[in-house]
Amino acid sequence: LLESMEPPTKRTKMATGDESMTGLFQGYSKVLDGKHDRRERLIKSCRDLTGDAKKLIFLLHRMTAANKEQTLAQAHEKLTSLHKGFCDKIAPEVDGVEYWRHQRSFSPAVQEYIEAFSFLEYLENGTLLTHDKAQKELNKHATGTTLTIDLCDFVLGITDLTGELMRLCVAAVGSGDTETPARLCAFLRTLHTACSTMIHIHREMPKKLEVMAQSLHKVEKICYTIKVRGSESVGFNPAALMSALQDPAGASAD
Repeated sequence: LLESMEPPTKRTKMATGDESMTGLFQGYSKVLDGKHDRRERLIKSCRDLTGDAKKLIFLLHRMTAANKEQTLAQAHEKLTSLHKGFCDKIAPEVDGVEYWRHQRSFSPAVQEYIEAFSFLEYLENGTLLTHDKAQKELNKHATGTTLTIDLCDFVLGITDLTGELMRLCVAAVGSGDTETPARLCAFLRTLHTACSTMIHIHREMPKKLEVMAQSLHKVEKICYTIKVRGSESVGFNPAALMSALQDPAGASAD
């Protein structure tokens, strides 16, 4: 009887402490699950947007003088779709502190988007896309939260543009165009010089600059072949020029 009258304070405190601890870790679990779910949604959305940006680039590479207007119209439709995709799928997920928490998850998609946008800008206007214009065009399609284009992502995307311009140069030679390579070479030299001053802004920049220099070297080699070998031997025959470019022995003989 005396034992039953003693207050079970110790047992009650232990039970209350266990319940409190369980509730605490259940709260942690919900927070972590929410972060993981958000990250998975971002990865999936970015994968789709990256694919759409690549399709835009492929479309622009197929542009010719005959289908230029039609291709540019289709390209702007795809670009508008990309704007809306980033505003509707990415921006709401990375509002506030979530932006930097998940920035590495959506950074590659932003870089691919800038690469496609800048390629269209160059083909249409012959100029380099600016960060201000890219941000304004993106903000036009924001229905709520806006997505800020990080300056580092913008610069990294611009460095990727050089690869597309190098391919454009090769395609121009194949079609018999000997003027475009010279313009591209001058543009790429200026761009490479400017980007070289920003080598320390991001850990990926040294590798990007290395690839950029390789693309520039290929364009310079094309210009060399057109100006020197072309005028001396093969003239302006596109097939012969391409053969000269692919012949290491012929290139080293000069």
